[in-house]
This record gives sequence, C-alpha cells and structure tokens, in this order.
Amino acid sequence: MVIIEELYDRYYNQLKRFALGITRDMNQAEELVQETFVRATSNVDLLNILPEYKRRSWLFSVLKNYNTDLMRRSRFEEIYDENLELESACGNPDSKLDAMEMLSKLPQNLHDIVFKRYWLDMTSAEIAQTLSIPDSTVRYHLRTAINFLRLKNKINMEEK
Repeated sequence: MVIIEELYDRYYNQLKRFALGITRDMNQAEELVQETFVRATSNVDLLNILPEYKRRSWLFSVLKNYNTDLMRRSRFEEIYDENLELESACGNPDSKLDAMEMLSKLPQNLHDIVFKRYWLDMTSAEIAQTLSIPDSTVRYHLRTAINFLRLKNKINMEEK
C-alpha cells in the first residue's frame, strides 16, 4: 500500500527542483508540487498498483501537466484592472444620478454586475459567489459593460 507521506518524503525535493526548473519561480514551483500531492491523494488506488518507477513518472507528469494547464489558463484570461473606474466609461459623470442614467442603458445582467462592483464595492470574486458564476465571467461582463458604456458615451458626444 502506497502512503502519500512516503511519496512526499521520497520525491518532494526532486519535484520541487523540476518545478523550479520549468517555472523559474519559487512560489509557483511550490504550488505545483503541492497540487501534485493533492492530486496524488485523490489517486491513491492507482498509485498503489503502479510499480515504483511508474509512480515517480506519474508524479512528474501530473506536475508538468498542471503547469501546462496554468499557463494555458493565464494566456486566455483577460487581465482585469481592478482599479478601472466606471467614471472613465461614463465620461466622468458629475453625479451618481448621471452614472445611474448610464447604468439604465445596460442590459439587466450587466447592470447588476456593474452596480455590485462600483456601488456596493464588491470584488469580482464576491460577485461571482453571489451569482454562482466564475469570477472570470464577472470580469468579462464588467469589461463588456464598460466597453458598451464607452461606446454609448461616444455616440452621445458625437450627437451633441
């Protein structure tokens, strides 16, 4: 029977060196190693039937694949500037009343997210939790709403 503690004692340093070699970042290397052992605990039955050399190979493969997943995810996630202010999208409204008028032009789902972010001062993670959606989706909706408001503001400015 394979015990995760034995694998940890035997392979921790090797995995950490490997992770550091592919990431060049001590914190990220540590995260990769820890996630590898978290996944190992979920696969104890598999690890029990593998010979020793395949256990080692499995651990290194999990670490490498997890790193690849993280790199892919970060490549596709839009970086969201948490300091982006609604006023920049609304043309610097003079009052909350002007901003609320701009918000009324948004579809309801975007209106709710923007309201929670800028009036209730909730983070994207908090909004995501209340709406049961990923926080990356919240950030996407915020970006969409701000772009929509910028476009509306530009059209209004051209009409004047």
